[in-house]
Amino acid sequence: VESGSVALSGIMPGVKKEVHIDFSTPENVFAHTNYMLHVKVVLAKDTEWASVGYEVAWSQFEIPVQVIQPAVERLQSGRLVIEDGHNQLHVQGNEFDVSFSKITGLVEGWNYLGEKVIESTPKLNFWRALIDNDIYETNQWKPVSNKAYWQKYGLHWLQHRLDDFSYRTADDNKQVQIIAKVRIAPPKLAWAILTTYTYDVYASGDVQVTVTGQFEGDTPDTLPRIGLQMKVPDALDHVRWNGRGPGEAYADSKEANRFGVWQDTVDQLFTNYAVPQENGNRHQVKWMSLYRESGTGLLVTGKPTFDFSVHRYDMENLDQARHTHELIRQENLT
Repeated sequence: VESGSVALSGIMPGVKKEVHIDFSTPENVFAHTNYMLHVKVVLAKDTEWASVGYEVAWSQFEIPVQVIQPAVERLQSGRLVIEDGHNQLHVQGNEFDVSFSKITGLVEGWNYLGEKVIESTPKLNFWRALIDNDIYETNQWKPVSNKAYWQKYGLHWLQHRLDDFSYRTADDNKQVQIIAKVRIAPPKLAWAILTTYTYDVYASGDVQVTVTGQFEGDTPDTLPRIGLQMKVPDALDHVRWNGRGPGEAYADSKEANRFGVWQDTVDQLFTNYAVPQENGNRHQVKWMSLYRESGTGLLVTGKPTFDFSVHRYDMENLDQARHTHELIRQENLT
């Protein structure tokens, strides 16, 4: 890690100047590691409106590097034990177990060292709590509000139906792949999303989730969101992530947050708007973890990045509440 400073004297208002910054790339470049050039402009002396060292502007640049140190392979200790029941497929590994419903095709339970990792299954979700801009309409470019358009297509009441469930186990019993084909559609309307959930469970305890979908019928032009929604135990209220932070960030408001490794509590991730709505998103995240004070919990990694939010309130509650006193704290985290 290097640091230094460059004087910016002689640059008048409205004038551009090229500044040369000397730095060297690291000798040992590790896999899955970010190398960034952080640049900030600070006051060199006191002014009437701020003190010396006050940050006026900042920017970050990712340094292109070639990986020298290879990634460490996860140890696949032990073998998986598969119990194929009438309504459930149970996968037992070293200090963990995962159960899959053969009725819904979704994860039904996940435990590590005897403690719950999740409370409800990761499930494909296309709805979110609406924001002010979703509710309003205009006679110019937006004659119908997002809310009216999305509800016309039934995006707020989509149903899941399992069409096929299968699995296959590796010859060495260190991996099992579960494939669930699901039809997601609203009642009475002639469109659907033909979805495939693929779960790869490894002896290391890693579970890789891959979700693909294909539209069928008279589908909407836009969707409120595409993501997985689940519930985890309330005790997993410590959060650490590698991405933009520390504040909330979205695709259209990301530049206010820097790349880095951040940590906070679930309560601090919440943005308490006067009218409850979608909030608290973290953007361009490479990995995030939810953990107990003891350190055990859930680690999620992206391929390459993802967004996430964690709330003490249900999405439906955030969507329907008009005032903050109408928010009802839940026993689990969403």
